Amino acid sequence: MLVVAVCPTGKYKGEGDPVINDEPNCENECHCKALPCLYSNGRCRDGCATGWKGDACNERDCSVGNGGCQQQCTEDTEEWCSCDEGYTISPSDWTKCVGHTFAQTARCHFRDR
Repeated sequence: MLVVAVCPTGKYKGEGDPVINDEPNCENECHCKALPCLYSNGRCRDGCATGWKGDACNERDCSVGNGGCQQQCTEDTEEWCSCDEGYTISPSDWTKCVGHTFAQTARCHFRDR
């Protein structure tokens, strides 16, 4: 019997059986440019998306495009994008930073007087 499993774009076969509870085992993540990665090993046929490297494009690469981060990129942490002092990660996009501009801060400060 031939089992063909299809994972959504950005996923490929995890450890263990290819099918679990009648669903394809798609535990692992890959970050290809546009095409889906190969189901069996996660390799990208079109190369890695910006900020990713490795055979399955699942290792963070801060040396290319700052890893997709607006301000700071750290390869050895799970949450690799971070912000400079005075800024926080945007609630709508974890690669972007938001913070108060000088004009907004000054206006609030003068209002308190």
